[in-house]
Amino acid sequence: MDPSTLTPTECLLWDAFPAGTVIDVGDLPPEQRRVRAEVIAALLRGERATEPGAAATIHLQHAVVTGQLKLAFAEVPHPLLLTECELEQRPDLYWARANFLRFHNCRLPGLDGSNLQVERHLQFTGSTFDGDIKLGGAKISGGLLFDRTTLKGLTADRVETGGDVILDGAKASGAISLYMATIGGNLDLDDATFANPDGVAFGAGSTTVAGGCYARRCTFSGEVSLRHSRFSGAVSFSGSSLDNGNRPALRIDRADIAGGLWMLEPCTVKGSVSMVDTRVGRSLVLTGAALHNPGGVALDASGVGVEGAVDANRLRAEGTIKLFDANVNGPIRFQGATLSNPGGVALVADGLRTSSIVDCCEGFTAEGHLTFGGAKIGGALCFNRAVVGTLKCWRTEAPELALGWAEPPKGLVDLRFARVGVLRDDPAVWPEKLRLDGLTYEALEPIIAVRERLRLLARDPDGYRPQPYEQLAAVSRRLGHDDEARSVLMAKQRRRTASAGGLTRWWGRLQDATVGYGYRPLRAAAWLLLALTVGSVAFAAHPPDRLDPNKDFVPVMYTLDVLLPLVEFGQEGAFEPQGNYRWLMYALMATGWILATTVAAGIARSVRRD
Repeated sequence: MDPSTLTPTECLLWDAFPAGTVIDVGDLPPEQRRVRAEVIAALLRGERATEPGAAATIHLQHAVVTGQLKLAFAEVPHPLLLTECELEQRPDLYWARANFLRFHNCRLPGLDGSNLQVERHLQFTGSTFDGDIKLGGAKISGGLLFDRTTLKGLTADRVETGGDVILDGAKASGAISLYMATIGGNLDLDDATFANPDGVAFGAGSTTVAGGCYARRCTFSGEVSLRHSRFSGAVSFSGSSLDNGNRPALRIDRADIAGGLWMLEPCTVKGSVSMVDTRVGRSLVLTGAALHNPGGVALDASGVGVEGAVDANRLRAEGTIKLFDANVNGPIRFQGATLSNPGGVALVADGLRTSSIVDCCEGFTAEGHLTFGGAKIGGALCFNRAVVGTLKCWRTEAPELALGWAEPPKGLVDLRFARVGVLRDDPAVWPEKLRLDGLTYEALEPIIAVRERLRLLARDPDGYRPQPYEQLAAVSRRLGHDDEARSVLMAKQRRRTASAGGLTRWWGRLQDATVGYGYRPLRAAAWLLLALTVGSVAFAAHPPDRLDPNKDFVPVMYTLDVLLPLVEFGQEGAFEPQGNYRWLMYALMATGWILATTVAAGIARSVRRD
């Protein structure tokens, strides 16, 4: 470029360039603050001779850059530092190779930097963009800085940086895309605002981040997508607000987060949070967060793997929380949480695997169904002082199940085929409907009168089921309470009789009255003694006719001979009663056979001890 064509301001810049001297034109009249972009481009390309080893730099402040800064495909060995400048046209840095670029508190109509290569930082701190920024495929050895920047939109797909990508305090009114980016440091978004209500407000899918993603105290209007991304550090949305109506607000499916996912109070989400099959290296922390997606899915963590704890204390969720087939090495805490999905499922934990406790105690409230079908829990599953609607623990396994609710559940509690070590409950808050068929446990706490337990077994809406009675009897017997065990088994037989019909019901009631289904064999002795007394008195008053003149009539022995089958005292065949006393003899014979049969059944049942 011919120096003779330069304006006085451009001459200042031309002369200051070799030493990198700062040129501040802020005190000049507006018409003198104008610098042509082609002058800047000529200097950056090396058209101005410099001494070897000199720190040649463009360092310009408060200027208006006219025309387009055209550096496409150019080698730019010198740094460009613009401060408080305004560029009238969008710079063209397409496929350029630059040293260091800084636009500090500048105003730009946009930027085309696709496939740009920068040896150091690319910095736009505090700047304002009135158009889109294109940095797709750019390679930046240092950091990419948009802190406190106002953007219309940013496309930086496949961008590679050796340092941080910083958007702290940024304000974006269009989509921000970092798809398939490779970030050598942190992804910093603290205190930023991103708005794209009709689409993705911030997208970094399939991105690899050597550090963490910090989006604390941010405001997102639109979808945030981090799907399939890998973070060596933590991902934090603590104190942030995410709003996408009833659509996905945060999608972090199949991601790998080595440092944990944090959504601490007062984090609020309107829409769904999806982290299906995501691996969380430390903890998943939702303490005090508020998730709102009424009638839909508030959080879908199906298949999630968490190496530490899931901390959801004081969580407030409208919609369904899904932990389907989740695998958690640490505890899962819901103390003080409120889950609301009226008429639907509030929490799905079917197939959950955890080596520690699931704590739904101390103020946990759920309006809707809770399901833990097939869950395997290494510690206690606790609902002490909780308020729930319905609970399903079908085939759940846990060393301890604590059901000391704050009030009786309003709906059905289903514990069918669950396997529990210790079952802790409170008779004062038993539910009205309870399914226990197939439930097994080693111990019950507290130890209360068995008649109280029998009231609980009668609450199965499906009617009589034998296994709950047998399980309760087995535990009572292990505790040395054989009499209570027999009472339980008698109650089982009574329920069975009540559900039968015809002769079976009649025969069952007869067994109950005579020998307590064999569990009260002394009753048979009482009945036999009564029958012996009645028969002896009656036949003593009215002796039967003698058939054998060699036999003397003994009323007691005659009555015993009639009562006891398969036993011969020689009296029954030697005497024959007449009239109504013959019918008495038949009645005594029938009574004897019935008592003998029931006693034999009772002995057999006692030997089996079931």
